[in-house]
Amino acid sequence: MDAPPGGWGRILRYAIPCLLLLFWACSKAPSEKPSITPLRCLSHEVISAIRHDPKTNLPKAFAQCETEFSTRLSSFRIGTEDKKLVFSSIVAHAMASYGESRVLDLPSLLREKHLDCDNYIALAGHFAGLLSPGRQNDVWFVGVDGRAVGNHAQLFFRLLDGREILADPTIGLYANVGFDELFSGKKLAPDQIVVMHAHQDPALAPFVTRVHSAIRDGQYRPSDLLYFSQGLSRFLRFSEGLGPFWEGGRKSLPELIARYPTPTAMELEMALNASLPR
Repeated sequence: MDAPPGGWGRILRYAIPCLLLLFWACSKAPSEKPSITPLRCLSHEVISAIRHDPKTNLPKAFAQCETEFSTRLSSFRIGTEDKKLVFSSIVAHAMASYGESRVLDLPSLLREKHLDCDNYIALAGHFAGLLSPGRQNDVWFVGVDGRAVGNHAQLFFRLLDGREILADPTIGLYANVGFDELFSGKKLAPDQIVVMHAHQDPALAPFVTRVHSAIRDGQYRPSDLLYFSQGLSRFLRFSEGLGPFWEGGRKSLPELIARYPTPTAMELEMALNASLPR
């Protein structure tokens, strides 16, 4: 098969972290569907205004959405300053539906019509910096690749009281669970997971259910961890540093995998071995 425009590395560099997303969702046994209600305050007009001028209009959007957002996350018991930080994830989710994207800088992300999981978390990180300046290290970027949800990227927000909560901007989900709790298999009550998925995307629906069930039932394990970056700048440096090795295709695969010194790097290597042209 011929390489696509830009080379296989160009496609795989940002696509692989979510490449198996739908495959994993469809290959698992059916689970109980979560209750899904979009955040209604994030109208098309609000999203357009943010796209045009995020620095000015993100705080305005939070002020407009604060009551509804607070009600939806009432069981999480988080304060106003933390809500500003956490709000960044659902806005990133609302900006674009799921699909292929290869960019990580804010101006380019704002122009995208589709985003995949690592682009969503990058956009949420940019928004968090605008909503909560000085709290960059309270946003944690986490990649997983295991039996719980397959190959995926999510966020943790560290709150001012020391707790953490999980956010998944790909599907508009929040879970009242910390990093150690999630990966040690803590199970959650139904009111500790809130899904605000905003897009009409039937193909993604099985994955929304899969992630919700995996979090609720405590299916994550330490061996699922692919990467962890504290703060947007570290996440971007990590991603950019991998670029030459993604671009190198199969011949660079050993060097690429060496940059993931984590339990699930073997899963990534097998996926790449199956997908890279020989």
